Amino acid sequence: MSTDLLESMKWPRKFDEPEGRVLYALKNYQLIETTLKLYLICPSRSQVNISVEEASELPMGILLKKFKKNNDNQKLHDFLSEILGERNKIAHHALVTQEGEISNLLNIKPIEIHELRKFAEKASKAMTMLVCEFIKTQPKITHE
Repeated sequence: MSTDLLESMKWPRKFDEPEGRVLYALKNYQLIETTLKLYLICPSRSQVNISVEEASELPMGILLKKFKKNNDNQKLHDFLSEILGERNKIAHHALVTQEGEISNLLNIKPIEIHELRKFAEKASKAMTMLVCEFIKTQPKITHE
């Protein structure tokens, strides 16, 4: 292992722009997953009988399948399905491949900055759409 790679693992250190973009997109994808989980564990929104513990262990792909069965917003379904592959790319190797040596070892090309920006923007848009849907489907509270 070269000293450059060892240097990149030291903490604390400043992030460069690609790393910051990866972290921003990853944060949005995690918020999307959390919102899907909240939607699915709410009995008044979901016909799926799912516990908090069970929901916390489900990957985004399964969460999305369950969400689609409990929600009729096709435009949102399509957009979330579209970003799933991008999310997987970010979640599984985007950060480590920003380091040249790791990227070479894994034979994975780092994600370009313009692509990272696009992923982050789409993740942010998906999060906004999902939160709007979450609010729109908020159960009505009746005061008696």
